[in-house]
Amino acid sequence: MFVAVGLLLLTALYIGMVAALKYLSPFECLDDLCQSEAVDNTIINWASDFFLAFWIFIFALQLSFCAGSKSAVRKSGILTQIFMGGAFVVVGVGHWLYPNSGIDDNHGMLGYWIVWIIFAVFFTISGLGMAHFALSASENMIPVLKRSFCANNFLVLLCEFVLVLSLSGFLTGSIWCSMEPELQVNEVVENFEPTDEIHACFQIVNYSVMAMTFTYALMWLPVGFLLKAASQQRPVIVLGLPTPIAAILAMVTQWTAGSILLVVLFFTDFFSPEIDYFDAWNTIYGTVLYHWAMLVSLYCLHNLSYGLQLRYDDSEGEENNNDDNDNDEGPPPLSWEWWVTMVAGTVPERKQITIDDGEKETEKKEFDEENNNKKSNPNSASRKSVTFYIEKEIAM
Repeated sequence: MFVAVGLLLLTALYIGMVAALKYLSPFECLDDLCQSEAVDNTIINWASDFFLAFWIFIFALQLSFCAGSKSAVRKSGILTQIFMGGAFVVVGVGHWLYPNSGIDDNHGMLGYWIVWIIFAVFFTISGLGMAHFALSASENMIPVLKRSFCANNFLVLLCEFVLVLSLSGFLTGSIWCSMEPELQVNEVVENFEPTDEIHACFQIVNYSVMAMTFTYALMWLPVGFLLKAASQQRPVIVLGLPTPIAAILAMVTQWTAGSILLVVLFFTDFFSPEIDYFDAWNTIYGTVLYHWAMLVSLYCLHNLSYGLQLRYDDSEGEENNNDDNDNDEGPPPLSWEWWVTMVAGTVPERKQITIDDGEKETEKKEFDEENNNKKSNPNSASRKSVTFYIEKEIAM
């Protein structure tokens, strides 16, 4: 049974942060919303946003210093994590500073729309980077297996199209709401009464957000299948987590406590008016579940970005050298043995240099002896000298 050291450590850190905020923080708005504007702006929520963004940036930074970071596979993984980390930074600022969304009363803050437009763009780019990462990882598969994954490649491309289409709808609704002067407020206001007649721009935004969230969760199915198949050719264990299991784990978390949770609660609220979305969200600790699921998914993506690159480095070495045993016997990159081998390779082989110098010294002594013999016995020295150089030419 494997032990994912990094995953267990991150989970413990996140749970410890949530527990510290819940039981030690003197601030209000830990369990209940600070404002009634249909925005989860609790302290635990935006603190979780910043916590998740911090570790995603750490993942991207670690990959950027690894060997082969310029390859298509690892570059896609780095860009995916950078934009997802930026998305959570922006959404954390939005949850912290701009609680007015206008969903309940048709009055939203301009800063809210600006922040969420940036978040939607970053989130979409991250999703497209993840799709490109899966397609790049499956390019180096053998042709027989690659042909069987054409359907999954088509599903990935279809999800990319729907994700961009959902972003277009979100941008349309957000810009429309931000351009309507009568829908704008300059500060947080709690005196507006809720209304059943929601403006059309808010409805476009709501449905577009759910479409983006559902498409992202749906994309993990073909992406997870491609990554699992690619990692099975030569599994690699990174911090106790095998790459095939990382692909499955990311897909499972997205369809249990991740993006699909937002979609399920949205449709539950839509078809059952007696169930309020945010009441249910707070009851099941949706903020904690969602952020933990995203943390697990991005951690698994980091392991795959690193582990699959190791496999491709080995594969390229096999194609160039036509020797399967060389790559199997070598130490894994970035391990302690790898660093020792690399440093040792830079030190010149003094033993070989000593042997070569000794041979040159021996030849010089023999040549000097021949010259001395030649002076003392010219005939014998000539015969020996000729014999010596003939033997030397044959040896060479």
